[in-house]
Amino acid sequence: MSETAPDVEPWRRRLREVMTSHSQLVRELLLEGGGIERKAGPPSPLTFMRNHVAKSLPVLYTGAVDHWPALRRWDHSYLRRQAGKLQVHVALTPDGFADAVVTNRKGERVFAKPCETSMAFENFLDAIAQPRVDETGRRRRPVLYVSHQNSSLVAEFEPLWPDVGLELPWATEAFGAAPQAANFWMGEDAAVTTTHADLFDNLYVVIRGEKHFLLFPPQDAHALGYLPFPSATYHRTADGLGIPGIQGLQAVRGVHEVQ
Repeated sequence: MSETAPDVEPWRRRLREVMTSHSQLVRELLLEGGGIERKAGPPSPLTFMRNHVAKSLPVLYTGAVDHWPALRRWDHSYLRRQAGKLQVHVALTPDGFADAVVTNRKGERVFAKPCETSMAFENFLDAIAQPRVDETGRRRRPVLYVSHQNSSLVAEFEPLWPDVGLELPWATEAFGAAPQAANFWMGEDAAVTTTHADLFDNLYVVIRGEKHFLLFPPQDAHALGYLPFPSATYHRTADGLGIPGIQGLQAVRGVHEVQ
C-alpha cells in the first residue's frame, strides 16, 4: 500500500509569511526613526556597546576623528609625496564588481574574483586620475581598487600612520581588545563590493569622498539566497581583463546572489 507524500508547499508559504512579518516587526521596533542613527561622536564605550554593538544596530558618528591630521592633509599630492614609492596590492576588474557573480564570454555564470597585482602607489594614483572610457564609451582601462585585507594599513602604508589612529580608543575599550586588522582602502566611484557577510564588527572611517552601504538586518538573512557557482579569477588578456570558462574551475558554495 503506497502512501501519498504530504504537500509541504503550504507550510513553506506560511513559514515565509511568518518570517517576513517578523522581519518587518523587528525593523519597526529597532529602527523607530526609519533609518540609521546619526550622532555626534566619539561615543563613550558603554553607550557604543549598549546601544549599538549589543543590538547589532548600525550607527553613523560625525566628528569622531576630527583630531586626525589625515582629514586636513590627505589629497593626491600629499599621498604621492608620503607613500608614492610604496608597492601596494591593487584589485583590477573590468567594471568595478569584485567577488561577484558575472557572466563570462561563453555565457557561463561564475563567481569572479579580481585580478590582483602589485604596483607603486603613485602609479595607482596616476591611473585613477585617467578617464575609464573614451569619447565613444569604450573602456580605456580597468577599475582599480586598493582594497587589500590582512591589515593593509599596518603592512603596506607605514608612512601614513602619523596621520591616523591604528585603533579607536573608545571602540577598543568597548570590545575589550585592539582591532584584529586596520585596513587602508582607496578606490573610485565605480568600485563596488557585492553582498557579503563579515565575521567581525566593522568600523569604517571615511577620510575623503563618500562610501555608500546597503545593509541587510540579521533577521532578513532568510530572504538572501545561497547558490553554488564555479569560482574564477580575472586575468589579463590582450584587450583587457577576462575570466576563463568553467571547465576545471572549483565550485564555491554559499555565495549570495541578491536579486
